[in-house]
Amino acid sequence: MASEKSRVVCVLFPAATGAKSLRAFAEASLRFTPLVALRTEERAVFLEISACGRLYTEDGLRARLLALARRLAPSAGPGAPCRVVIARDAATALALARFDPRCGADPEAWRALPLQALRGFAGAGPDTSGTASQDHEKSVERIISLLKVLGIRNLGEFALLPSASLAARLGKEAIELSARVQGKLPQAWEGFHPEPAIIERAQESAENLEAILFVLKGVLDRAMARLRGRGERVLALEARLELESWSVAAEAWRRAFGIVFPLPQGSAAGIIPILRDRLAHELARAPLGAPVEALEVEIRETAPGRGAQRDFFSKKEEEDEAVESLMARLAQKFGERNVFVARPVDRYLPEKAYERTLQVASVTDAGEGSVRALPSPERPTRLLGAPERLVARGNLLQLPLNGKHWRIRGWEGPERLSGEWWKEGFDRDYYRVATENGERLWIFQERGRDEAPLYLHGFFD
Repeated sequence: MASEKSRVVCVLFPAATGAKSLRAFAEASLRFTPLVALRTEERAVFLEISACGRLYTEDGLRARLLALARRLAPSAGPGAPCRVVIARDAATALALARFDPRCGADPEAWRALPLQALRGFAGAGPDTSGTASQDHEKSVERIISLLKVLGIRNLGEFALLPSASLAARLGKEAIELSARVQGKLPQAWEGFHPEPAIIERAQESAENLEAILFVLKGVLDRAMARLRGRGERVLALEARLELESWSVAAEAWRRAFGIVFPLPQGSAAGIIPILRDRLAHELARAPLGAPVEALEVEIRETAPGRGAQRDFFSKKEEEDEAVESLMARLAQKFGERNVFVARPVDRYLPEKAYERTLQVASVTDAGEGSVRALPSPERPTRLLGAPERLVARGNLLQLPLNGKHWRIRGWEGPERLSGEWWKEGFDRDYYRVATENGERLWIFQERGRDEAPLYLHGFFD
C-alpha cells in the first residue's frame, strides 16, 4: 500500500506539446528530484518528491514547475497552460490532472472522478512506451461498460465494491484496478535518462545583432535549464546561424561561432554579454549575407556545477556568477593570459608573491587552496611586472620613459621588506605616496646605498 507520505507530481501538458519539449522539461526537472519519469503519449512528466518534501513547499514547487514549463514548452501557447497535480501516486495524479477542474485540491478528490479515469490506472505506471497492450485496453473498456450497467458512477463507488465479488463479476483485472485506485498496489517506475547532447534550436528570423541576441537569449535559457537539471555548467558551446538560403550562395548559408569559457558559466545572463562581444566582432569583420531564419546552440563541454543549495539570505552566489561572467568576457576579449586573479603565495619578493589563477571564491569559502577576497588590500591592486625608475625633482616625481609625472602631497612609511638571500636577495624601504591628482603610488628605495634611486612598483586604486 502506498505510504501516506508518498507524494508524486504529475505535470500534464496540452496536446500541442512536442516530444522534444517534454524531454527538455523532464531533464530540467531533475534539479528538484532524481526520480523523474516521462510518459510521452500521455504528454505527462512525473516527479517522485516523497524524500525531498522538506526542501520546498508543494505550492512553491507548483509555481516553479509552471514557470519552467513556460520556458521549455512554448509550443503549448498561453491559452493552453499545463496542469500540475500532486497526489499519493502517479496514476492518481494523472487522473486528477485529466478530469478534476480543481487539480486535486481535495485529497479525496479522486473518489469523484468518472469511470473513464480507470484507463490511467491500467498498466505498470509511467514509462517511455506509453500504453498497455491492446488486449489489456479492451479488458479495461469491458470493465468500465459493466460497471456502468451495475450503476457505478465514479471511482469512489468502484473502490467500495467488495474484492470477493470483483473476480466473479468483472474478472481478475478488476481486482488489480481496485487495488491501484485505493493506492494498495505500488507502481513500477522506469527512470528518465537525458540525451547525451544538449542542442536547442529556434526557428525565428532576425536581421541584426540585437534581434539575434534576443532569440539566442531564449535558446540559451532552455539549454541552461537542462544543464542545471544535470548539475552542470557550460565550458564550451557553439552558436550556429542559418541564413535564408535563397539569397546567398550554398556554401555561405550557415555560420558557426565556437566559444570556450575560461570559467564555467551557469546562466544565460552571464553568457549573453560574451556572445554580444564575439558576434559584434565577427559580424563587423564578415557581415551576414542574408537575414537569419534559424538559430541553434550546442553545448560542447561542461563542468560540474555547484552542489550547494542556494543561500536565501545572501546574494553572494549571484555576485560570484557576475564576477565569473565578467572575467570570461574580459578573457574572451583580451586573452586568457591577460585576465587572472592574483592568489597570494609565500614569497618575500612582492612581484613574485602571487600566482595567476582563474578561480573565484567568496570570503566564506573554507576549502584548501581557495581564493579569499581581501577586504582592504595591503598591497597595490595594480602591481607592475617590473619596477620603473623615477626621477625626483623637489616635490615632483617623473617617469623618464613616458614623461608622466605626479606632484606629491605626502609620504607614508617606510615598510621594510627584505629576504631571499639565497638568490640575489633584496632589502627595500616601501612608501605609500599620496599625489595631488588623487592617485596613490607604491614606491621603494634600496637600503644601504647612498642616494639610492626611487622605483615605482604599483598603484592603490
